[in-house]
Amino acid sequence: MLWALGEPIANIAFRVAFGVAFGVVLGVVLGVAVGVAVGVAVGVAEAVGITINLWRPVLSFPFLTLWNYLLYRLDKRLQ
Repeated sequence: MLWALGEPIANIAFRVAFGVAFGVVLGVVLGVAVGVAVGVAVGVAEAVGITINLWRPVLSFPFLTLWNYLLYRLDKRLQ
């Protein structure tokens, strides 16, 4: 009779141990993944914020040139 109870108890113990181990591994993996993703996002945001005055004029120059040319043409047409 005692052997009949041992197998279900061992099965339950195995399932609990497997569930705890799986939960710990999943928690660590997700924690590291989220930590890395947040770290990269913060690093990129800081890099953009620190260097914005260096690359913003380079990127906006063609658009400002086009805008000023269009304003010049409009001004010439209205005179």
